[in-house]
Amino acid sequence: MHAIYTRVSTEEQAKSGYSLANQIRANKQKLSSLGINTKDVIEYVDDGYSGEFLDRPALDKLRQDIRNKKITGYISILDPDRLSRNLTNTLLLSDEFERAGTKLIFVTAEYESSPEGKLFFSIRGAVAAFEKAKIRERVMHGKKEKALSGKIVTPKPKLGYDIIDGVYEINPNESKIVKEIYSMCIDKKMGLERIAKHLNDKKILNKFGRPFKIKYIHTILKDTTYSGTLYEMKTNWRKTGQREVEVTKNDKSDWIPIAVPAIVTLEDQIKVKKQFSENIEFARRNKQREYMLTGLLKCGYCGYGMLAISYNRKPRLLKYYVCYGKRQLKICPDTGYVHVDELETAVWEYIVNIAKGTGYLPSENNSPNNDQKINKLKEKYIELEKNKDNITNLVLEGLIDNVKARKKLRQLTNEINSIETQISELKISQESLNRKVKIELADVLAANTTKKRNKLLCEYGITVVVYKKKGQELKYRIIV
Repeated sequence: MHAIYTRVSTEEQAKSGYSLANQIRANKQKLSSLGINTKDVIEYVDDGYSGEFLDRPALDKLRQDIRNKKITGYISILDPDRLSRNLTNTLLLSDEFERAGTKLIFVTAEYESSPEGKLFFSIRGAVAAFEKAKIRERVMHGKKEKALSGKIVTPKPKLGYDIIDGVYEINPNESKIVKEIYSMCIDKKMGLERIAKHLNDKKILNKFGRPFKIKYIHTILKDTTYSGTLYEMKTNWRKTGQREVEVTKNDKSDWIPIAVPAIVTLEDQIKVKKQFSENIEFARRNKQREYMLTGLLKCGYCGYGMLAISYNRKPRLLKYYVCYGKRQLKICPDTGYVHVDELETAVWEYIVNIAKGTGYLPSENNSPNNDQKINKLKEKYIELEKNKDNITNLVLEGLIDNVKARKKLRQLTNEINSIETQISELKISQESLNRKVKIELADVLAANTTKKRNKLLCEYGITVVVYKKKGQELKYRIIV
């Protein structure tokens, strides 16, 4: 049997003549010219996979079939860069195919298993890799230039703001909630838990239409955007696999400040920082009551965070983690109390073993792909933009009242902004799920106090999902 391998990664490649249908047609013509009946050909198709990495379903299947002698003849590919854009991977695959007794052929390039042929192949692969590196460099340079010009590169949904044409504008209703949060912290000296409870008791929802969580409140109180300065270029994202990216933090000197409309004053944020320090200093818990997993726990049954509580039962102190939905909201009655020492010991041993072994923390990547949802939202976006154009034309022709037109255009703009926000959320959600976090053993060994361990786990973006019912064994899973 013979094989055809095709791959396409982006819509742009398809427009450039790399569509799967075109590739299959060209490969069949190539094999037919060699006197091969296309009925004796198996097609291997990777739709939506980068050529930079080898972990592709169809390519894996092809390699397995070659090893199992299911494919023993020709392997036809449109162009060398359809096989791989990485020079090392290209040579690895070509050698693997040849050792198995198959013959690799290309539609757009002559290739022979000779020093000259391999040199030609190597040059093509090196050029493709160079072009990709230059594209990545130009994209990063473009983002930096955009930020330096005072424009936001990737606007993210924030309570208190609307995103209009890529710019933050104050949302009058939501900004009142933000000001109330700051007032509760500064004027009423309320902690994060009490602020969240106060807002949830009043049935006030966050930007995403959900109840407030402690971590969300903490982010709002620390975010410099609210005092008028947003920082871009704080992190770098680098693909390390088909569905994996590695996130690294840039040095603060590389951050680029951008002015945005302020909801609170810089003085307010300084007061919040001071209040945080006072809360730590005068908190009921002393150093013996520090908790390694503060802010990192989530109940596996209701999705809410978990709180640390303690009972002074002399001669010893009893410490537990308990679901916020159980203790405060009374909506998760079946969950039980978790012994702090038991859970913290188990989690830290897991982190140490990961650091000593692979060094990488596996990400949870079993959620459905958001591409279909994003495509539907894009279709709706295009439809709304057309409606805006139609209304504008009616105004120019004098066929619609200006007041009605402005009202309708405002409504359409709000819907478009909502769609942009949803698309942004879906992309951020997908990128987050695809992260691959590397754990350095040196960092783990240096974290020799509860406080340092909590800080390190926060930097890794770790969440511990806990499953504990009364009278049942503790279960948990760690995700990033």
